[in-house]
Amino acid sequence: MSAPKPKVPGPRRTQEERRRETRRRLIDATIAVIAERGIAHTATADITGRAGVTWGAAQHLFGSKDELLRQVVEEVSNDLIAELDAVGRWPVALEARARAVVEAMWAICGSPGFLAIMDVIRGTRVEPDLHPKIVADQARVQARIEKLWLKIFADTRASRRAILDTCNLTYLSLIALAARKNYLYPDTDTEAVRNAVARAAALAG
Repeated sequence: MSAPKPKVPGPRRTQEERRRETRRRLIDATIAVIAERGIAHTATADITGRAGVTWGAAQHLFGSKDELLRQVVEEVSNDLIAELDAVGRWPVALEARARAVVEAMWAICGSPGFLAIMDVIRGTRVEPDLHPKIVADQARVQARIEKLWLKIFADTRASRRAILDTCNLTYLSLIALAARKNYLYPDTDTEAVRNAVARAAALAG
């Protein structure tokens, strides 16, 4: 019987790869802790304990808890942009396109990450340093979402104003649906509401 071959170690990760992994773990841990306990009961020790890193490592990456929270909001917002950007590359009929847009937005709006965003925005509204920065960040996110909607529905008969109004109505409807499901009625039939929102979006086009 031949001797087992020695294990060949894989390539060592670069410092930048380790940095990205640690950053991702901290963001994921922050989302998980906020989803479980709410922003008011989320301590840095909870986050670093969940992520398996020291607070010193977190400070090296983010500087402060406020900046970590801001980066969580930005990360989830970027996920929403990425989902919509993918829809913008699908040459589908209007009804199917509207449904794809709604489902892409709901994939993020209905996620624990978006729940964390809502909790951070609500929980920091009385913090004069952090909240204005998050509001400004979200204004830029809204502008990017609107730009993608104009691209996705550029070939329809709808006016620019109608597309933007439908974009905002859809986004607000999905935010309200997420709030209803997470804060009030966990058994909410989100599919029926999503279908209604998609039909409305298609009619606007």
